[in-house]
Formats: sequence, C-alpha cells, structure tokens
Amino acid sequence: MTSIRPLLFLTMLWAIACKPSRQLPEDGLILHLPFDGGYEDLSSVGHFAELLHDQDTVERFVPGKFGKAIQFYNDDNYEGGEMVRTSTSEAISQMVKGGKATLSLWANHTTDRYEQAYLGISAIHGGPKKTGSHFYIKVWHDGEIRALSAHSREEVWGIARSDTGQYVPGEWFHLAVTVDGADVHLFKNGERVAPPYIAPPSWIEQIHANCELNDLRLPDECRIYVGGRAGEWGGFEGKIDQVRVYNRVLSDADILALAAE
Repeated sequence: MTSIRPLLFLTMLWAIACKPSRQLPEDGLILHLPFDGGYEDLSSVGHFAELLHDQDTVERFVPGKFGKAIQFYNDDNYEGGEMVRTSTSEAISQMVKGGKATLSLWANHTTDRYEQAYLGISAIHGGPKKTGSHFYIKVWHDGEIRALSAHSREEVWGIARSDTGQYVPGEWFHLAVTVDGADVHLFKNGERVAPPYIAPPSWIEQIHANCELNDLRLPDECRIYVGGRAGEWGGFEGKIDQVRVYNRVLSDADILALAAE
C-alpha cells in the first residue's frame, strides 16, 4: 500500500504538468508579430515588417505582456510618427477583397490623450488617381475606442465603438475586432462591447465605391500598420504586444482564448 501512494502522487504531478494549455486559433492566421526583440512575422506568410521613423536613441523592446513588447514614443505633435509597417502580400489583398478579418492585440497606454491608432489595414489603389481605403482601430476624440473605415477622399465611417473610459494608462488590456462585411464587432478583454452605432456600407463596398468614384483598380498594395495608420498623425504612445491578424471571423470563444492566453 505504501509503495502505491508515491506512484499515485507522481502520476498526479505528471498529469498536472502535461495538462494542455488553452489552444489559440491558428487557422487563417496571416500575421503574428510577437515583438520579442524584433519584427519577425511568425505566421506561415512570413511578412517583412519594419519600424518607420525610428528614434535610435530610445529603448524599443521593453518588458511586455508576454516576454517583450514594442514601445512607441509618439506624441500628439508628431505627424507621420513611429509605426510598424508590413510588406505587401497576396494574403492581405485577398483578405481585403473578401471583406472578412479578425484583428487582435494587447495594448498598454502611457498617456490618455486622444487620436491614438493601435492597428490598421491600408489598401492602396492603382490607377490615374492613386488613393487608399483604410480600416483601423483608434482612440477617438471623446476617449472611446473605435473601429473605423474610410477612403482617403471621403468621410470617415464609424463602425464600432466602446463605451467611454475603456482603458487605463499603465494597464494591459486585450483588443479584438471582427469584420464580416458590414457586421463589425469590437471586443475588450474577450467580451463584446457596445454594438455598432452606425450601419455603414461594408468595408469591401466602400473599397468598390472608392474605385468607381476615382477611376481606380481594386487594391494592389495592401499593408498592415501597427501603432499608426498610413500617412496619418495620431500614432500610438505606449506598448503593444502579440499582434495577430486573421483572414476569417473568429468565434467569441476564439476571441476569449486570445484574451486569456
């Protein structure tokens, strides 16, 4: 009997040690930037990513939510500021044309100022009038976090927004947005926040409208930006970690798994 107890105890320890961790979604992952000391994309696509407008004298990779995170030092007077930009790819273009996506990241603000962009997808159109269509997540004028889409030559359409006061400087939180045509949902820490407050045209419908209005082709240059938006002011000020972009709409359970990793 006494010899059985140690064996039982060791078996229990082994079971605890081998207990599988929460499975994170991998299907449809086209970008994964963990920022663990560099800009490597761990997805199967393997985008090249680089930091624009780097300030060489600052510490770039700092303690993050998981390992290291990237630190952005933008402020409200720094136009065209620091942001990470990926290479173009067929994977991003097909996601934009298909109108389905999920964006996920961890963020930690160092300030509560407005007009801070977390993550964006920009689709640049060819043709005689080169312009762009954009979808991005940012802090709006009233402090709300919003998911937005816009043309370069048209008004901005608000799509989904949080309630005011959805973040506290110095605290990590998880953000995710799912896009399925005009059906866009914003998540904070794995939970859906307020539903869309405007019923805009879908992202892909706006792109087609922009093409028709300005005699453009469908997007031929599509990139993902972290910590800013292509050609825009209002870069992020703080830390961002574990950026993931999917070419499909994740389930609520998948979003919760990402927020609980």
